[in-house]
Amino acid sequence: MSDSRKGTQKRGVKLPPLPRQYTSKEVRSDGSITRKYTDGLRTRIEAEDVGRPRHVHITRPDIGVWWTIYPDAGQYSEKKYDTLQIRQVADPNQGMIWEDAGSDIIDGRKYARYRGVLRNAPNQEKAHYIQFLDPKTGERRRYTTFDKKGNRRLTVDMYMELGPPADASLFELPAGLERIEVSL
Repeated sequence: MSDSRKGTQKRGVKLPPLPRQYTSKEVRSDGSITRKYTDGLRTRIEAEDVGRPRHVHITRPDIGVWWTIYPDAGQYSEKKYDTLQIRQVADPNQGMIWEDAGSDIIDGRKYARYRGVLRNAPNQEKAHYIQFLDPKTGERRRYTTFDKKGNRRLTVDMYMELGPPADASLFELPAGLERIEVSL
């Protein structure tokens, strides 16, 4: 990866919106893998987290629900999906203050680099995110998180394919699952 930080360092910039339709595979430095399917605000996230049972999240703001499915157990839970959650998922600027931090070359392609801090903790400069993306398409390529001491915590490589997911049934609750109540 090349390191070019000749950006304007302008604070308070807005990241481009996420693409409306895409499929992605996200590979985390802790070994977890996530597959994500997005069609507008409808999403399906298939998570294989290290040390946790395989699970699937389907968010359907159009009908106001968020399902979590545990395929290996044949169970699911359901909760109400509120408008604040919709805004947070749809708007990468929600809750963050971003600044232009130049660009980098990743796998031979140039990506814009942005540095972000949580809006509710702007004085914790060392706890931040670095996001790499294509500003024309909104395609995300990589993000890295850092803790309060400035230590790298997690890197996520994202491999996105723009366009609608292949199968609309990905956003439906499969038949034959047992509903369970989960307290948060």
